[in-house]
Amino acid sequence: MTHSRNLLLLILGLCLGCSGPAAAPPTAEEPATETSPSRSTPAKGTLTDAIGSTVSPGTGPTDDAKVLAPLKLDATLREPWEEFLASPSEERFLLLRQLLLNHKEYNPQSTQLEQADRLILRERYQEAADLCLAAMPNLLLSPRAHLHLALAAERLGDQERAHQEGLAAATLLSGIEWTGEGTQTLPYLICRSDDALDLMRFYGEGLSGANQLQKGGRYFEVLQTEDGEKVWFDITDMLVALDRAARS
Repeated sequence: MTHSRNLLLLILGLCLGCSGPAAAPPTAEEPATETSPSRSTPAKGTLTDAIGSTVSPGTGPTDDAKVLAPLKLDATLREPWEEFLASPSEERFLLLRQLLLNHKEYNPQSTQLEQADRLILRERYQEAADLCLAAMPNLLLSPRAHLHLALAAERLGDQERAHQEGLAAATLLSGIEWTGEGTQTLPYLICRSDDALDLMRFYGEGLSGANQLQKGGRYFEVLQTEDGEKVWFDITDMLVALDRAARS
């Protein structure tokens, strides 16, 4: 149970802080002095190693295990997703992200992830897994969605699937990390605000505030840590997708 307990603690840490500080409406801000985040940034691959190690590979489901349904992805996303997992890179992550942003089912304001958070906290693992799977491909690039699937598979007896989903979550966190440095000049690129919170919680950063800013025609979610550091996430593409969906 050690691996399962480690994974549960990681997910609980994300769930308990999933709402994060409320973000203020987009505003203009005085030009800030550009500084790189002071936290220690893991090298490429270390996020995958860290989360992947919380779930042992296993040998597949036992006779009495409940097997989770496979991810249902259309042809547009299936091959790029498999290629990204097989050989992760910034280029493959950005391609996958763009495909999702353009997908008809993409909705960064959907509430399924928050619903799954509550189910996990109530130990209703099968329901949480079913909800996350039903929300695909919208939640495909959500690290927390795959962590939920990992824990559900672990608790339902499918160690192999738990390991796969844990590695998927870690690889997605690495993908987000590769897109920038968390500064105004090089912000991280995300698909939903939850991704920003997940990355910060994984780093173990406590948050004291959040704000949405508009600068130079771009929109940003800016999270402030308890140490006063500002970490920037570009949400322009999310807002463009929402506007496009509203007009269609």
